[in-house]
Amino acid sequence: MNATQLRSSSTTSGFTRSDLVAALAGTFVLAALALPAIGSSRNRSNQEVCSDNLRALMRATQLYAEDHRDEFPMVTHGGDAQAGLVINYASRSSNRPWVTGWLDWNTSQANTNTAYLVDSRYAVLGDYTRDPKLYKCPADTLLSGTQRARGWTGRSRSYSANAVIGRGNKAASDGTLNAEKLFFKLSDVDRPSPSQLYVFIEEHPDSINDGAILNSQLSLRWIDLPAPNHPTVGTNNASNVVFVDGHAENHAWEASALSDKPNTIFSPPNIRSGDPDWAWLMDRTSYNRNAVR
Repeated sequence: MNATQLRSSSTTSGFTRSDLVAALAGTFVLAALALPAIGSSRNRSNQEVCSDNLRALMRATQLYAEDHRDEFPMVTHGGDAQAGLVINYASRSSNRPWVTGWLDWNTSQANTNTAYLVDSRYAVLGDYTRDPKLYKCPADTLLSGTQRARGWTGRSRSYSANAVIGRGNKAASDGTLNAEKLFFKLSDVDRPSPSQLYVFIEEHPDSINDGAILNSQLSLRWIDLPAPNHPTVGTNNASNVVFVDGHAENHAWEASALSDKPNTIFSPPNIRSGDPDWAWLMDRTSYNRNAVR
């Protein structure tokens, strides 16, 4: 092919090298613009999965109550919530927790043992859920260095239960609760109303340990902290939470709940009077006419 033919071919094709460069540049620009949208879509998907998980756990709680004289499953904390405690169903005085096990940043088997979530020997909701994925937010992937070295991909649980729910091993006057009222049965829920009393919430990856989230309504300090940013996503400063009536919300935090980013070291943030995060959670934890706001 001679030079004349080359020029003729180029002219006929209508697509020069400069056209190709321009087209590729446009493609890269469009791709760059699309990336944030893709990331945002992924975060929304994680949020939706979390909301669905929490609704499923609340439905399991309602089914459990239907089979057990309207009672909530127990929410235990401290030593009674440690791994390996087998439920004695023959004894009315035996603790019957919704989950057992203690999460930390070490390599204890309790961090990954899903039997403590779905095996009815250890967790009374096990017969109603069966799927350990229901207890885990897919965005919650934070691990310590030693856990990553073990090849772990995540711990087993992202959610904790409101400590005022169920009989468990606490009293209304518990120094880490002081809620004035506990709710042993679904029919006990009157104030706050079923649409205002929360049952399960995403807990901060650093403060989560047992299956209970506790904070004293008479002491202006965080003991357990809700997840500040839809764990480790970092672009959604909110937690998913489900209420007695079964509806779930994605609540955006404004103040103290945002100040301690997950980093495997828990430093409870300070709370000032009027803190909107504290007030929002306390108003939905229980009722206490003397509660500190």
